Amino acid sequence: MNESFKKLVFVVGCPRSGTTKLTELLNSHPEIFGSSETHFFNINWGFSFLNNSSIDLLKDISEENLHHSLKDFYEHYRIKDFLQLADINSFRITQLCKVLLENAELGVREQSPETFKQILFTALLQASKEKMPNKTIFCEKTPQHLQNVQEIHKLFPSAKFIHVKRDGRDVVNSLLKMPWRPAGLINNARFWRKYARLGEKLENNLLDEKLKKNIISIKFEELLENPPEVLKRICKFMDINFDESMLEQAHNNSQKVFADWEKQWKHKANSSIDPNRKGAYKKELSQDEQIILNHFLQKDLTALGYEVDLSNFKFKHLIYICSSYIGLFKARLLRFISQEQ
Repeated sequence: MNESFKKLVFVVGCPRSGTTKLTELLNSHPEIFGSSETHFFNINWGFSFLNNSSIDLLKDISEENLHHSLKDFYEHYRIKDFLQLADINSFRITQLCKVLLENAELGVREQSPETFKQILFTALLQASKEKMPNKTIFCEKTPQHLQNVQEIHKLFPSAKFIHVKRDGRDVVNSLLKMPWRPAGLINNARFWRKYARLGEKLENNLLDEKLKKNIISIKFEELLENPPEVLKRICKFMDINFDESMLEQAHNNSQKVFADWEKQWKHKANSSIDPNRKGAYKKELSQDEQIILNHFLQKDLTALGYEVDLSNFKFKHLIYICSSYIGLFKARLLRFISQEQ
C-alpha cells in the first residue's frame, strides 16, 4: 500500500446501517484514523487527461497543470469535506501525486485510470498520515463502497473490509427521515434490499480466498447490545489490541468523521451507544407499514437471521405494494421522456 499507514480498512454497508457509529467508536482507538466519507471509488472522476497522448505527465506536466487537471476532484463536496476535516491542503495532495507519478514503474500514458486512482488515493493516505503521525490504521467509511470491494481489493490487496448489516426495517425507518432520500416505503425498502443482496452475493460467491479472509461482517444490533465483544472481534480482525477508550463517548475525538452539515441525521453517532435503537421501527412505523415491510422483505430478512411476522397481511397491503411499483414505474418513465426531449 504505502509506508505511512500499516493497514487500510474500509467500513461498508447500506447507508443508515450504523456505519458512522462504528467508525466513531473505531476512531477512539489510539491507532486508528477514522476518516469522513470520500466516495472515492464509487464516483467516476473522469481522469480523461490520462488518455491525452500529447501529454507525458512524467516529463511535461507541472504541479500547477496537474492540480488544474484534478480540479473536479478537489471540488467534489465529499473530498472537500475530507480535506477540511483532516486539515489537508489540496496542493499537498498534488505534490504527493507528482512524486508518486515520477516513481511509477510505467509511464502514465501506459497506465489506466484505475492505476491513477491508486496513486491519488495513496496520496490522500500519505497526507493524512502527516497530520496523524501516531496513527497506524486508516479507516475509511463510505457505505456505498460495498459496491466497490473487489475493485479496492485489486488496487490495495491488503485492505480489509468491515461489512455492517442491520435489520432492513430499522434501515427503512431511518431512510424515510433522510432529506437526501426519495419518499416512499417500498422505494426505500428496495434500496436496502439492493445492498443486502449485494453484500450476501459478495460474501457467498467470492473465489478469492485472500479477499474472503479480509472481510468481516457484523450486525449493528450486536454492536448495540454487546459493544465490548463486537469491538474486540473487530480489533482481532485488524490485528490490534482492544482499547477501552473505544467504549467512551465518541464525541471526545479530536478527529471528526462527518461534516457539520450532516449533523441533522448523524448526530446520534456522537452519543453513547443506545440499545433501544434495536427494533426502533416497531415504535416509529405504523402497524400497516410494519406488515408491508415484513412481507416485502421477508426473504432477505430471513436470510440474514432476522425474525419476520407474516401474520395480518391483507389485500389492502398487496394493493399498496402494487400501487407503489406503478408509481415508481411512472416516475422512471417520466424521467426517460424528459431526457429524450
